[in-house]
This record gives sequence, C-alpha cells and structure tokens, in this order.
Amino acid sequence: MQENKAFANWTEYYVSHGETDQLMWPSESVIHLMMGFLPQEGYDDKSILDVGFGNGNNFPFYLSKNMKVFGVEVAEEICDLVTQNFAHLGQSVDLRVGTNTNIPFDENSFDLLMSINVIHYENNKEDIIKAISKYASVLKKGARFIISTTGPQHCILEGSKKVGNHLYCINKDGEFRSGEVFFYFDSESEIRRYFEPSFDNIFIGRELKHLPKGTVDYFLISGIKK
Repeated sequence: MQENKAFANWTEYYVSHGETDQLMWPSESVIHLMMGFLPQEGYDDKSILDVGFGNGNNFPFYLSKNMKVFGVEVAEEICDLVTQNFAHLGQSVDLRVGTNTNIPFDENSFDLLMSINVIHYENNKEDIIKAISKYASVLKKGARFIISTTGPQHCILEGSKKVGNHLYCINKDGEFRSGEVFFYFDSESEIRRYFEPSFDNIFIGRELKHLPKGTVDYFLISGIKK
C-alpha cells in the first residue's frame, strides 16, 4: 500500500466528515453476502473482523446479528472517531490501527472476515499475496472470508493508465486518489489463482451497475479457510 499519501487522504476524509454526513447503514452487497452464507446456527456471539471499516457503516448490521465486532483502519483518528460514535449508541467495538498486511490481532481469532473494497489498495503482487495470507492467518480453521474488490469495468478506471499486470494508475478528475497505483483483478481465473492456496470453496460473484454517474463494477469473493 502507498502508505503516506493514502493514509493521509483517508484519515482526512473520515475525520473531516466526522458525525455530520456519514452513512450509517450497511452496504447492500454485505447484507446479501452475509445472509447468503448465513450458517445454520446464525451469527450469535461470533467474532467478525472488518478490514478497512471506514466509518463503520456496516457495524449496525453486524451488531444486529449479535456479533462481536472488531476492525482495522489505517489511522488512530479514524478508530477513535468510530469507537466514540458507537459508544454514543451504547455499542462496544474493538478497533485497531492496521492494514491488509498488518492486522494487529492474534492468529486463528475470527469466525468471519469482511474486506469491502480494500484489498486493491495494495499496489503490487507480493503485497496482494501477503494480504490474502494475512486474512487467512487471523481466521479460525473453517471460518469464512467475504470481500469485494473493484472490477475491470468500474468507472474509477476511466482514463487510468495500465502500468503493469493488474496495476492501474488512477487518473480521474475530482478523485483524491488520482496518481496512485492500485491492483485490480482482471478475471475470475486470476482471483482463483490468488485465493485458492489459502481457501477452499471459492465463490466469485459480480455486481455490475450502470448508474447516472458511471458504471460500478465489483467482484464479490468468498471462501473457507483451509
């Protein structure tokens, strides 16, 4: 991950917005995926790790399922802000500073790991492999991961320059990430190649929507830790 610039950008974004206009309802994809993979016994008292939780907008859904919520974000300011927001709602969450490749929780700790539009912030193959390995390490054996990541038709890639295999330099007007290089999976076969060493029962879905402001395209990926 291009730490200095990316971390500063996201910290400024979340902290500057504060409590004023943060979305506090979950991603539709998160709901569909979690309900689609709902275990027979439900999620009561299960532990979930949200890597790159942002403003915590998916937390209310996790908490509604009586899950124990943990999270990782790139700056202490973001963790503190979201912790305070949920404390005001009478909810306790355990949030720590970390990244895809540096998750400050013990191995074999979690029943479910979520990573929503986060893994592509690694800008090289080696760190993508490291991130996937780290995801697996903090999950219990037989536990599930669920992630989404930007697909090749997403409007964020318009005008971007391909600078390597799976690597694109963002070049979009009004986008604070312009100039940064990100990793995008180009095909389902590539996704399987990266995830199958650590996970079984790989599921790959696609969310493709043509909207007024452009096309959004996400791969939806899940699997079970070996």
